[in-house]
Amino acid sequence: MPTVKKNETRNKYVARAIPVLKKEGLTQKQAIGKAEGMFTHSKKKK
Repeated sequence: MPTVKKNETRNKYVARAIPVLKKEGLTQKQAIGKAEGMFTHSKKKK
């Protein structure tokens, strides 16, 4: 799972993470949901 880079936008992160997540066996919808959640979680930690 890619980590969110400093100053990376939600759209850029999600677009970068989806192919990685799909290779892990997730569907498109699952990959989007997981990537969105990871982005939100990473921003709340800071």
